[in-house]
Amino acid sequence: MLVPCYAPERNSALANALAQSHDERVVCALTEVEIVSALVRKVRERELSEAEARRGLALFRSHISERYFRIVPLEHKHCDGAVGHLLAAGKTLPLRSLDALHCATAVLEGLPLITADERMAKAAKSLGLSVRFLKP
Repeated sequence: MLVPCYAPERNSALANALAQSHDERVVCALTEVEIVSALVRKVRERELSEAEARRGLALFRSHISERYFRIVPLEHKHCDGAVGHLLAAGKTLPLRSLDALHCATAVLEGLPLITADERMAKAAKSLGLSVRFLKP
């Protein structure tokens, strides 16, 4: 749900409004890796200029330094939780490893999962998570 906050997409306005509507915004430590991956992919696929990608990453990093987000450090318990999710849902649903880590973080932190990724939303719901799906 964060990529649209840092790169122009159809649901950017909704994603920004949703982020701003919460007093506490929580992200997993691996979020920066995913933001960079998404921005680089958008540049590679010519959906975004390099300058736009640099601006998006700079904004994300400023949000981190200004404590706009609470960052949950990635710990072994999150990896254990992700493995459990993959074993529980991976045989019937396409749950990616990083998505499993986000799900585990949400469960262990007692947070809802907010995503614009339909595949991730379906898998998270099947695992019993509270999910808010943002239609792209």
